[in-house]
Amino acid sequence: MTLPKFISENIQLAKRHGKIVENTIAMSFITFLNSSFQLIIYPFLIRKVGAEDYGQFAFALSIVSYFMVFVGFGFDMIATKYMAIAHEEGDSKEKSAIVSKIFSAKLYLLIPALVVYALLILVIPRLYSYKELYLALSLLVVSYVFIPGWYYQALQNNRVYLYIQIVSKVILLSIVLLAVRGERAIYVYTWVFAITSFLGYLVSALYLVAHDKVIVSLVSLRSTLAYFKESSHLFLSNFLSIFKSSGIYIVIGTLFGMKELTAFDFSFRITQNVLNLTKSLNLAIFPNIVTNFSVDRVKRILRKEIILGLLMTLGIIAIGWPLIIIMGNGPIIDIAYPVLVIMSGMVFIWFLSSFFIDLVLIPSGKNQVVFWNQLLSLTLIAVFSAVSYFLRLPVWAFTLAILIAGGVELTFLCYVSKLFESTR
Repeated sequence: MTLPKFISENIQLAKRHGKIVENTIAMSFITFLNSSFQLIIYPFLIRKVGAEDYGQFAFALSIVSYFMVFVGFGFDMIATKYMAIAHEEGDSKEKSAIVSKIFSAKLYLLIPALVVYALLILVIPRLYSYKELYLALSLLVVSYVFIPGWYYQALQNNRVYLYIQIVSKVILLSIVLLAVRGERAIYVYTWVFAITSFLGYLVSALYLVAHDKVIVSLVSLRSTLAYFKESSHLFLSNFLSIFKSSGIYIVIGTLFGMKELTAFDFSFRITQNVLNLTKSLNLAIFPNIVTNFSVDRVKRILRKEIILGLLMTLGIIAIGWPLIIIMGNGPIIDIAYPVLVIMSGMVFIWFLSSFFIDLVLIPSGKNQVVFWNQLLSLTLIAVFSAVSYFLRLPVWAFTLAILIAGGVELTFLCYVSKLFESTR
């Protein structure tokens, strides 16, 4: 096939699936804003707060992530599936019922989450010494009750959600540039970061209630039990995923130091932002796959994602060193670049893992397999971490262990997905 013909066919394909393309672009920008903002202002933060204090922020955020995933409980993917079906059928009553159940279920989880969170801060000296950071970031845990991204995703209409996120990030950037300075710089930044994130999610939720006439009410715990049951394996999978990713931060911060954690965080955010831009493609396609699943169609998507994943990996390796120089990370450059090169391979691995999970296993109801996949990956990283610790290996070797674990995880997903397709 000639290049002009290839381009022409893909343009025609984009026109036929305009809604998906639009939703993909919006999802890409949303994930970019939410995950890359730290990277965008990274040079400023490092100069203002220092590598050590920024490492404390990254460490605190990793702790908070456990509680956010607990409150989320894997509901969003399940809710997206049911909301996409209800929207397709034009059932406004069912849409209100779904929103109410998700809101109520998360609210019931928020109360014990905040109690345990407060106890940990009071009991653990290392956390208590930075208690103001954890107090500010608790707003992120609360915001998980009403984060409405799944709703906009199900309706394949992310434009409004995108606009609100842009406004919140512009406000955050403006305040950071004007107010973050002095000895309390890291605390000021954390408060501004938490409050603007909280308000952005709250306004997004209030908009869907007002604009779409969604009626939200508190329902009984019994009414939400079906969602708890269906989401249980996704929750365990998500928790293991967060336990793994946040645990990596905790291990690096504890064993290697906060400067090394800052270098790792910088490298991780570069690869994570590239991954999010590509992974948003799977999230945008998900509602359409749920209502129109086809094995042949999924295989065609896989072939294109393999090429895209490889291109992203090569791109990170090519621009890594110049980007680190431009970002002004001289004090951590010798640590950051080797880690970045190794982690570039994770873009390919995580992207294809996302494909099998989001577009094959979850639409097919194979949520339990997703959990076993995460358990396998976590076990491998735990073993490799122990080896790295006892042998006193550098942080790049620890990162290489993560890459190996990801490769095994992808192999497992390929295997179970082939089994499922053969029996369909």
